[in-house]
Amino acid sequence: MAYKTVLVEYEDTMIHRKLEEILGKDSPYGKLIGPMICENEKAVNTFFKICAGIPLEEPIPNGNLVKVPIDTLVYNCTFSKEEVLKHNELDDQNAVLCSVKSFNGYHRYSGYTLEFQGPENETTTANISIKDLTKAIGI
Repeated sequence: MAYKTVLVEYEDTMIHRKLEEILGKDSPYGKLIGPMICENEKAVNTFFKICAGIPLEEPIPNGNLVKVPIDTLVYNCTFSKEEVLKHNELDDQNAVLCSVKSFNGYHRYSGYTLEFQGPENETTTANISIKDLTKAIGI
C-alpha cells in the first residue's frame, strides 16, 4: 500500500483531546504523555499516523543483520569512509553489513543503533534512521 505525505497543521490541544478520548479525561498517563508527544515532531507525526490507522513497522530485533549505504554510515559515525572501508566490505550496492544493537524508539530520527567492524577488531556504532536500513536476508 502506498502512502502520501500530507502537511497537517495542528494545535497541542488536538493531541491532548485524542489522548483523553483514548485514556479517559483525567488520566495521569495522558497528562504525562501529551507534553512528551507535543515536544517532538517525529512523535507527533507517528501519533497522527496511528490515529489515521497506519500501523507502526515492527522493529528489527537486536542482533539482526542490516545493510546501510556507506555514505549514510560514515555520515552517522566518527570514522571516515576510508577507515570504514579498511575493516568492512561493500556489497554490490555500496552498502556495509551491520548488526542491530538497539531500537531507540519511533520518536527518534535515528531509530536504530547499529554495530559494525571498527579498528583493531572492535565493533563501533552509528545511529541510523529506519528509512536508511535494508534488512539483510539470506545471510
